[in-house]
Amino acid sequence: MLNSISTQTICNVIQTEAKPEGITESVLDEVGSICFSTQSVPIKDSTNVVDYDKMDVNWLLCAGQLENIFAELTECSIVLSKLKTEVLPNPIKFILDSVQIISRIKSKSKVFLKNANIVLEKFSESTVTSLSNNIIDEFINHDPGGRGPIISTSQRQYLIALGPHQPKLTRYPINLNINKCKQHSFSSKWYNEYPLIEYSILKDSVYCFVCSLFPHGPDKLYSNAAWITTGVNQWHKMKSCGAKKLGKLKQHFSSTSRKACLSDYYQFMTNSNHIDTVACSAFLKGGDIHFIQTIFHL
Repeated sequence: MLNSISTQTICNVIQTEAKPEGITESVLDEVGSICFSTQSVPIKDSTNVVDYDKMDVNWLLCAGQLENIFAELTECSIVLSKLKTEVLPNPIKFILDSVQIISRIKSKSKVFLKNANIVLEKFSESTVTSLSNNIIDEFINHDPGGRGPIISTSQRQYLIALGPHQPKLTRYPINLNINKCKQHSFSSKWYNEYPLIEYSILKDSVYCFVCSLFPHGPDKLYSNAAWITTGVNQWHKMKSCGAKKLGKLKQHFSSTSRKACLSDYYQFMTNSNHIDTVACSAFLKGGDIHFIQTIFHL
């Protein structure tokens, strides 16, 4: 039984030459440090907690943070389901995964409660008119296919709190207009290569997260509106459009208009104190992917 496995037993496993299946060196080092410590199991906070400026905090931001916490609870369900269905459950990996998830929930919950109190203080101090102005901001669909235009900073903050809409499905719809011998459906692998891509379940199409957030500006006059409004689903042309021709993903993510949107996103985050110096450095040195991986912990 899992409950009967003692800390000493786990330590003994770590000290043996045969490593448990599926456990990496880094995991073993972490567990080893836990086992041989005289203190209780430490809770590592792997989440970069954002300290929002009080003026930027609003109820839509809190809604986005709450939905983010709910997503972490879904991860708990996945971990438990895996534990119950495995023939030989790995107790070490289960404990480490659980500790990391609960640590993130704890950190995000702390930020949510702090921001919720700020919003309540604002409401109590506001006049009836200013309170009504706050409530004008309505929820906006996280799915880009049903999102519509972003009309307020609060809605923009809400979406940023959620991050790009990237559902991971077992299967994605097939585009029957594309030859079966070619790529004829969306691939979740593109999330890793293009962290700011969004997939719409409603439209079975892809969108660009930052272009949706910041669609207007002088450098965006010739942007492809499909990445914001209708979506793109020519799956066979995503990676390549023919000999020596860039695919639609590469074309868009290297375009001037899209780079301008990313720059606006960067400025918005820094001006609102939403990112730290580590993220800023990632943007300046590594560009798009490294910057976004730092922000959303991908």
